[in-house]
Amino acid sequence: MNKVLAGGSRDEFGERLKQKQKITSLISNVLNEKGFMPINTPFIEKESTFE
Repeated sequence: MNKVLAGGSRDEFGERLKQKQKITSLISNVLNEKGFMPINTPFIEKESTFE
């Protein structure tokens, strides 16, 4: 079976992922220090949310 990732997506691993995690951590730390509150939204939304 030929499985194809959704357009615009890719697997992330190795040094590239480590760099991304480092940058994400640095940004998160700065935002937390400035008093910003984190938010995590659902990956999938009901269509009616956008109507």
